Amino acid sequence: MINAFLAFSLMEKLLFILAMAHLMIQLLTLLSNLIFFPSLRPQSKLDRLPKISILIPARNEAQNLPQSLPSILRQAEAYEIIVLDDESQDETWQILEHFAKQDPRLKLLKGKPLPKGWLGKNWACQQLAEVAQGDILIFSDADVLWQAGSLRAIVSEQLRHQADIFSVWPRQITLSFFERLSVPQVDMILLGLLPYLGVRYLPFAAFAAANGQLISWRRSAYQQFGGHAVLKAEVLEDVRMAQRAKGLGFKLSLALGGELLATRMYHSPKQVMEGFSKNILAAHSHSRLWLIASLLLVGA
Repeated sequence: MINAFLAFSLMEKLLFILAMAHLMIQLLTLLSNLIFFPSLRPQSKLDRLPKISILIPARNEAQNLPQSLPSILRQAEAYEIIVLDDESQDETWQILEHFAKQDPRLKLLKGKPLPKGWLGKNWACQQLAEVAQGDILIFSDADVLWQAGSLRAIVSEQLRHQADIFSVWPRQITLSFFERLSVPQVDMILLGLLPYLGVRYLPFAAFAAANGQLISWRRSAYQQFGGHAVLKAEVLEDVRMAQRAKGLGFKLSLALGGELLATRMYHSPKQVMEGFSKNILAAHSHSRLWLIASLLLVGA
């Protein structure tokens, strides 16, 4: 093997060394995260529960809401659950009206037209936050499934770390070949490239991330941060929100969903392609050079 390495050109040697270094960093980060990255676990009832608002942006979610919304409504500790229908073209609104008749905590909003310079989800979340009354604001995607005790576990973990912003990675449900091929890459990036110890103990914004599927803010911190308006045109608003928040001195904490939170992101190859193609360039800071370098390291 040494002779083969010596036969490489200078460029080939450089790429080989970079690839090996990249793999070593991934391995060490993964081993560290296996030990230290926390997972949500069921908690006993909190003695002093803050007022909690669960906020859900929904656009064409008729396929997901019949399963996800009942799981959220079962979280008895929620003060209010607000769902915003973001100009859906399917039966989202009719489904929401059906559930609103069963639980007075469920409040429904019709999304306002998208202002210039905003992306849809960011605008929907901003509208939700403006009407929420909770001390804790939990933004949850409409496809996230909550098991019994999820809300207690989320709030307990956030309070335990005294986190201003707390984000959870739900367990990813993958049923088709294309889902199993692509979706695990999200966890590989998280667990292989983002060391939890760095997130917790190092002040640098580079050691920060969040998952828009579930982000919980202390209301006062969210308002001080400036809300989603600060990142109104950002595709990866969740990651950039965490990085900016940490850079400004807000306390960030993360967890895995474990057995309490789960989601199925995509239901077809088309959805897989659209989802990943939308985010891949943004994940590389819109730099094609960085994207090409990343692909070379992965494929080397």
